[in-house]
Amino acid sequence: MPDRAKLLRAIHAEGRKRGMDHDALHDMFKTPSLSTVSIDELERTLKGWTGKGLRRNAPLPRRGYGSSTFVELAGLEDFATLANAFAVAQMNGEAQKTFIRRQLRGRDTVRTVADFHKVFSGLRAINRRRNQ
Repeated sequence: MPDRAKLLRAIHAEGRKRGMDHDALHDMFKTPSLSTVSIDELERTLKGWTGKGLRRNAPLPRRGYGSSTFVELAGLEDFATLANAFAVAQMNGEAQKTFIRRQLRGRDTVRTVADFHKVFSGLRAINRRRNQ
């Protein structure tokens, strides 16, 4: 069941697109207050104007986590890029493991391209700050 407030916002937005102000919406629904209009009538009007109802509010996937089940493993070029970035940052083996563990929230091995991007973006920020 859609929220009345969301429906009214959508009706007002679509009405503005059609050059209708708040008073014109009252005239269209033949009522002094839009709060008296039923939710079904609001939905029918919105669907008649747009061809669809309200969209479901679903959160976007977290960064690096798509809805795809496809996982791309990190390649040799990615590991070479990381090794070069660690060398520029002057991090030894233990510092590298600690940094990777912090970036990957407990895991100490870069396996996927998403892992590579998380680690490399942090390293790139460190190297930029050192070069300033």
